[in-house]
Amino acid sequence: SQASQAPRTPKVTGNDLDWNQMLRTPQFYQLWIMFVLAASAGLMIIAHVAIIAKEQARWEWGFVPIVTLAIFNTAGRVLSGHVSDRIGRTRTMILAFSLQALNMFLFPLYTTPALLIFGSAFTGLCYGTIFTLMPSATADFYGVRNLGVNYGLLFTGFGLAGVVGPILGGAIRDHFGSYSYSFI
Repeated sequence: SQASQAPRTPKVTGNDLDWNQMLRTPQFYQLWIMFVLAASAGLMIIAHVAIIAKEQARWEWGFVPIVTLAIFNTAGRVLSGHVSDRIGRTRTMILAFSLQALNMFLFPLYTTPALLIFGSAFTGLCYGTIFTLMPSATADFYGVRNLGVNYGLLFTGFGLAGVVGPILGGAIRDHFGSYSYSFI
C-alpha cells in the first residue's frame, strides 16, 4: 500500500516549540553539529580548491572546479529535496553526509583536472544538501510557527563552519605541506 511506503520523517507532535524549548532538545545539538561538520567540508573546498588544483593536479585553471562546485551546489539543493521527499530527510542526510565523508577521504587522489572536477562536483552536490534539508528538519522537529528564529539559531552552525573549515584546512596544509590531512 502507498501508506506503508511513505518516507519515515521525524514525528511532528503539532506543538510548535519556541527557541528556548528547542535548545532543551538533544536533536538541536545533533543537527547543529551535523551542520557545522557538513558545511565545514564544503567551505574548505570552496576556499581552497584553486590552490588545491595548482598543487595537487598541477593545473592553473583553478576557477573551473570553483564554477563546477557552484553549479552542482545548486543541483544538490534540488536533488536532495527530491530524494528527501522520496526516502525521508534523515535517510537523505545520512546518504549525503556519508558520501561527502567518502569524497573527502578520496580527495587526495584527485590529482588530474578531470578527477578534481569530479571531486568538486561531488562536493557541491553534498554541500547543497544542507541548505535544503536543515530548514526542513528544523520544521519537522520544532514546527513552523517559530521557524525563523529556530532555524536562525541552527544556522549559527554555518557561521562557525565558515571559520573552521577554511581556516583549519589552511592551517593543516601549512603545517603538513599539503592538503591531504585537511581533507580528513
